[in-house]
Amino acid sequence: MTRIQTETGITFPTPERITKEDAADVHNLTLLLDGETLSVKPAEQLLTVESHGARELIEAAKDPSPIDLEDDLNWTILGEEIPLGPCVAQMTLRRGRLRG
Repeated sequence: MTRIQTETGITFPTPERITKEDAADVHNLTLLLDGETLSVKPAEQLLTVESHGARELIEAAKDPSPIDLEDDLNWTILGEEIPLGPCVAQMTLRRGRLRG
C-alpha cells in the first residue's frame, strides 16, 4: 500500500483488518502500476451511450468481439478513490439491456 500511496500521491489510513477483496484490490492496482494488463469480470457495467451510438452497440452485442472503451480510470481501494488517468478497457458484450 505504501507504493500505491507514493505513486498516486494519495494517502489513506491503513486499516487494522484487510479483507480478501481489499487484498485483491491492492494486488490488482499494483499490477496496473506495473503496466500490466488486468483482466477482471465486473458483476454489472452501466454504459451511457449517445443516441447515435446505440445501433452500433446493439450490433456489437450480436458479435462477442471485444470493443475498446477509452476513459479516465478511478480505482477505489480501502474506501479511497484513486484517479489513475486515461485507460483503455476492452469489453465483450455478452448480454445487455437498453434503458431510456
